[in-house]
Amino acid sequence: YPGAFAEQVMVPDTNLTVLADHLSFSEAALAEPAAVAVRAVEIAAGTGATADSRIVILSGGAIGVLVAQVLAARSFARPGIAETNALRRGMLDNIGIAGSYDPREETPEDGSVDLVIDCVGMGATRAAASAMARPGGVIVHVGLQDNEPGLDTRRLTLQEIGFFGAYCYRHQDFATALDLLTGGKVTGEGWTEIRPLDDGKQAFIDIDQGRAPPKIILATG
Repeated sequence: YPGAFAEQVMVPDTNLTVLADHLSFSEAALAEPAAVAVRAVEIAAGTGATADSRIVILSGGAIGVLVAQVLAARSFARPGIAETNALRRGMLDNIGIAGSYDPREETPEDGSVDLVIDCVGMGATRAAASAMARPGGVIVHVGLQDNEPGLDTRRLTLQEIGFFGAYCYRHQDFATALDLLTGGKVTGEGWTEIRPLDDGKQAFIDIDQGRAPPKIILATG
């Protein structure tokens, strides 16, 4: 029910999942966005992406980082992550799950990427994905920032590039995400920050202005 970001919330008991005793609340808090990442990777795998596919993730935000971790858990090759924020690129390099780059300064060669996972979802990233996807490649569109033009439908048609939307997750995706968190294959170490609930307003401002890691977890007590 409405009323999140409070010390207590009311939810239907059918929505509850029992957590493993050793899984911390801060790690369990990643289950929902991790489920989104699981869904995106499931769709990618279903379109023919393989362990040695060349993969680029657009955005080093929370979903992008989690997609990279889910890919690693499924033994895919190390992806590249396009991220304009220098703070986030530094974090990505430190945790070592992907090779980050600033798309304003460099970009993969046109037609060279097997799988592009767009975790931003804006006109500019759709244009970038359209250009870098190889003939017969795949774009998985996760982000929903805007609905501006950018997708090169002519190139997608002529080069038979697949375009798939990935929205939210299924019950099984959520269960898989929790299993990955419980087993330590997906973790918030190195890219999340825990702040008091009272700092919630400032947390949103810091994320919006690029002064924070990809994910801030608000905690009581």
